Amino acid sequence: MARTPHITLALAVVVACVATVGRVLAPSGLYQNTDECKTMAFTTDMVVNGRWLVPVDDTGAQTLKPPLVNWLAAPAVALGWHTELAHKLPLIASGLGTAAVTAWGSVWFFRRLDDNTEAARHRRLPPDDIDRALARHALPLGVATGAAWLASPESIKQLYFCRPDGVQNLFLAGAFFCLTRAALDAHPKPKPGVLQALGWLSAGLAALAKGPMALLIPAYVVLLSLTQPAQTGNQGRLAILKRSGIAWGVPIMLLIPAAWLIPACIAEPEHIAGTLLGGEVAGRFSTEGEGADPSQIPMNLLRVPAFYFERFPPWSFLAAFGVVLVARRGFVRNALGPTLLWVGLLTAVLVVMAGESGSFNAPAYPALALLSTYALVRMIAQGHKARVGRLAPILATLTLIVAIIVVAREAFFSRAARTGLGDEVTAFAARATELVGDDPVAFLNPDLHNPVQTLMGRHQGGPASPALIANARWLIAPPDFNTAPARITGATTPSDFEPVLHSDGLHRTKAAGRGERRDVPELVLYQRRD
Repeated sequence: MARTPHITLALAVVVACVATVGRVLAPSGLYQNTDECKTMAFTTDMVVNGRWLVPVDDTGAQTLKPPLVNWLAAPAVALGWHTELAHKLPLIASGLGTAAVTAWGSVWFFRRLDDNTEAARHRRLPPDDIDRALARHALPLGVATGAAWLASPESIKQLYFCRPDGVQNLFLAGAFFCLTRAALDAHPKPKPGVLQALGWLSAGLAALAKGPMALLIPAYVVLLSLTQPAQTGNQGRLAILKRSGIAWGVPIMLLIPAAWLIPACIAEPEHIAGTLLGGEVAGRFSTEGEGADPSQIPMNLLRVPAFYFERFPPWSFLAAFGVVLVARRGFVRNALGPTLLWVGLLTAVLVVMAGESGSFNAPAYPALALLSTYALVRMIAQGHKARVGRLAPILATLTLIVAIIVVAREAFFSRAARTGLGDEVTAFAARATELVGDDPVAFLNPDLHNPVQTLMGRHQGGPASPALIANARWLIAPPDFNTAPARITGATTPSDFEPVLHSDGLHRTKAAGRGERRDVPELVLYQRRD
């Protein structure tokens, strides 16, 4: 029994290793999703051209997201590490960090289950020995919960997916757990001021990672104060707000993204004010934008919850049972009630504002992982509190099995594995880099979001100009380059170049999977004739 925490921790470490190493070594997902190519290109533009506030992608389009993930990836790229792994290091760190934060927060929530005696009395239910046993074994069960969050299809995907979502999810999880503990724990460790500072700093960094989703944090804190049972009338609820530090925390939260937004607006006022704030952000709140559309709310009432079951199995099914268990024993007074509040708030916002993409549901998964552990323990224990202490290693073992299955799917059955496009493009870029060296290169590839120039440490940022082509010693172009002279203008003609390297694999792999994209052009490296 005394060794249970150590066994659980060891299994959790194995889960982290399997998820991380397996995901990194799985076939590359580049060229499957243009968003990844754009995000990597923004980082390269920062390093190569020094556009640290408003970078542009490989097509010359300016960013529509705050640049935190690019700033985090820039040091490795600046050291000359122009690889997929270098660009995705912040996502790996964020995924492992979210698992650790989920474990830490879950331990505190499980220890609070001792307080459920009051909730049971209020509902006229008998005291719950299982809840008390859960509280005694909170440490190993919390560690197993962090591993469970990591061992899910969406979490493993975000672990190596070059978008700001993974970084945002880390800081939203940190803000949720820190501020809930600061607001509700009468004697928190670390001290309340530390928890408050960490919570509001995390909320601000979440805003700097992706933007408006961070506004859920102050909304959650206000709702938390309103839904908690007041011990001394309204003063008790105001005390919760005070313990959360919301009065000074929200200005700090807003100041962090403003430290980027204001200089960026000065540098690029038309783009930031008109396109980013006036289009991208305001569009989420407008019936004419991509977000709010009242006609879609009935469909979103089904779609948004369905994403939980699609993206977070098997834990989402257990979490659904956990929601019933918590609600049955009194949502308001239950120690796990804040997890339902957080998930409910996020779900309600997504139903009204979006619902088109399951990636928006991800901030709810740490809370759902906690609820799934709670449900599984209660299902297996079945009233026998002595069983609870033995369940953490069992849950961790189940988590390891799930992680192996998800990683195996990524390695052998994913779209990247079926087509091989990412690996072929990556290999072509590596071979081209060896041949080109430091010579000037022009990119004529019509498939605009192609990661080849990023993987070569180059950033053309739009179509090749006649001057760039005229000065280039090498060209990377489609195979019909020599039969399409209209692509070349000025003094240079196709006959000035000869093919040196061909991406033969793309032609063979682009039809490997039924229904896969078939608009993948060949890539050829041309060298100027002497």
